[in-house]
Amino acid sequence: MGGSLHIFYRSISLIMAANVWFVIWPNQQKVIAGSDDAADAGAKAGLASRTNTLLSLPMLYLMVYSAHGGGLPMIAEADMSSLWIGLAIILLIEANALFGKMNPMIASVKAVIHSGLLLTIIFGALVSF
Repeated sequence: MGGSLHIFYRSISLIMAANVWFVIWPNQQKVIAGSDDAADAGAKAGLASRTNTLLSLPMLYLMVYSAHGGGLPMIAEADMSSLWIGLAIILLIEANALFGKMNPMIASVKAVIHSGLLLTIIFGALVSF
């Protein structure tokens, strides 16, 4: 399997782990402690949590492909443009989690799942072309 594919899903998993340890958990502690900014902290933790859910479907897709190959598409080693486009999408989603606000695409659990499926299709297209 190509090293590019591993970079792709490992970057998603590292961002998700960082969201848990550096965004969700510290903000949850503020909510539990009842600090003055508990409402803002809860909203920030919720946004990061929804972002993790959004990223989990494409990460799972890429991990399964990486392990089994099968008939699923793969990032060509010679063409790194798909990798850079995919990483840019991931970084934009993470920037929204860190600095943005909840938007309609992830406002409900159903919307997060639909957006995750759409993102998986987009990543599937990226890795096949």
